[in-house]
Amino acid sequence: KIVQIYAALMVSIFLFYFHDGYFDITASKYQCFLFLTYGTLCILFISCLCLKQKICFSIFYPKSICDWSIYILCACHVITTICSPYPYESIWGTYGRGCGLIFTFTIGCMYLMVTRFLPSISSILSVFLYSCFIVIGLGMCNFCGWDVFGIFKELDVTIAYRYLSTTGNVTFFAHLMCFFLPISCVLYQTSHTYQQRYCYALCVCSGFIGLYIANIDSAYLGISAFLLFHWYQNCLDHQRLQRFLEVLMFGNGCAVVLGLCSKIIPMRTYIGFSSIIYSFIPAICLCLHLFLYLYHRHHIYEKRVYLRIRKHIVYFISLCYLP
Repeated sequence: KIVQIYAALMVSIFLFYFHDGYFDITASKYQCFLFLTYGTLCILFISCLCLKQKICFSIFYPKSICDWSIYILCACHVITTICSPYPYESIWGTYGRGCGLIFTFTIGCMYLMVTRFLPSISSILSVFLYSCFIVIGLGMCNFCGWDVFGIFKELDVTIAYRYLSTTGNVTFFAHLMCFFLPISCVLYQTSHTYQQRYCYALCVCSGFIGLYIANIDSAYLGISAFLLFHWYQNCLDHQRLQRFLEVLMFGNGCAVVLGLCSKIIPMRTYIGFSSIIYSFIPAICLCLHLFLYLYHRHHIYEKRVYLRIRKHIVYFISLCYLP
């Protein structure tokens, strides 16, 4: 239960915590991470003493490749700290945004706690999805020029575009979407009831919106790799493939909606892959149309499924040319 509460706090409070706006948000997040992790370790140790339970050292034995990897990472960082001419800076990560030996050991402690003591992740996933949904909503407000918490007032205009929502740097926001969007896609793919399907579809759309407003090329590359792998896993089952194509259409639809909203509401300028994606949406939709037609000719898709998906594709194409 203690580790479950810790995981819930890490996927919720950690995302929203900041102290002095964006000026010290990296240090604030770092301090929050250290406080939650080592605080949980102390509570676990005290609870073991109070309940008179023996501390089983077998939890430290490596049992998988991931276990070996985290131990090798810690060992390499210890070696580099010993060999470094600046050991103090290496320990605390003074010139590396706090990514020093202490940070590496904290990551190792978090990994051991989560992999050894976390019974289930279903409730944690729900907290994570709700938290990310709020983070994306705040990011969308910032993207449209609405400063919800008043933390953009003292920022220079030339650097304001680097920050978004309560996560701080826009790169961290984009990498958060690289966790949130794949999880939402898989949950949408495996949902059974209509209520679950609608909720996870909303999460998928939110993830695509977050991806577009972050506008980070590495995030586009990561999501593209996931979508290719996701397609490979579901290409042989026509029902799964239908849902995969629905995910792609959610992404296209969100890009179209953002494009239409940018005509009405002043937003940040699209650069990089965002403008490319928006420019090629009609071509993407036409390719999907042709792809479904070929599958229909080979009797993999039922006609009603094909016609329903084709209707949405034509709708998206008309939206693309509307502006």
